[in-house]
Amino acid sequence: MSLHAFVDESRRNNTYLLAVALVPPGQLHKFRKALRCLLMPGQRELHCKKETPSRRKTIASRMVDEKVSVRLYKRSCDQGDEQARQTCVRRLVEDLLNAGAPSARP
Repeated sequence: MSLHAFVDESRRNNTYLLAVALVPPGQLHKFRKALRCLLMPGQRELHCKKETPSRRKTIASRMVDEKVSVRLYKRSCDQGDEQARQTCVRRLVEDLLNAGAPSARP
């Protein structure tokens, strides 16, 4: 089974966050169309950092409406941002492989 994974990362205080939206290939066109409808005139992409709180809610609600699977990984940055990031990415990759995503391994 293949999946499209849309990943965004953030740091809030001492916590590193990695958010992932998982979309099956058969739903990708519909999902992109639903989110594209939310673009403001002249806007090329959606990025929550640049959006108002009410627009963030609208974007999140649309993702819920589209029944997209979302996963959130978090880790303390006590040992540094890069260590936290690597841990979260490793967990994401393990979860994707366990969900049946194809591997690039030979």
